[in-house]
Formats: sequence, structure tokens, C-alpha cells
Amino acid sequence: MRNRTDGAFSLEAESDATVLVLSGAPLGEPVAMRGPFVMNTPEELQQAFADFRAGRFRPIAA
Repeated sequence: MRNRTDGAFSLEAESDATVLVLSGAPLGEPVAMRGPFVMNTPEELQQAFADFRAGRFRPIAA
């Protein structure tokens, strides 16, 4: 689906769809992801899940 050499991609939908396409420079950082969390290391993921289970996440004010 994605081609990092020229930035081109294709998308096919089986029904009406809304698509948001964003772009940015690669960060050059390691990525660890599981569920809704994206961090840099597995240890950071474990901490995010522990914080979530302990109720330490609060909604961001709009």
C-alpha cells in the first residue's frame, strides 16, 4: 500500500469512505505499538498500560 521511495499510494474502498492523509518527515526513532498505545520501547508500552489500568490517564481538554 505504501511506497517510501516516491510517496505514492493507492486506496480502494468497497463503500463510501472519508480519508485523512497526513505526511511528515521520518522521525528515525524506534516504534513499539500495541492496542491504542504507540511508544518507543516495550518498557514504555508496559508503563502506559499500567498507567491506564491505574486510572492515571485524563482526557485532553479541547
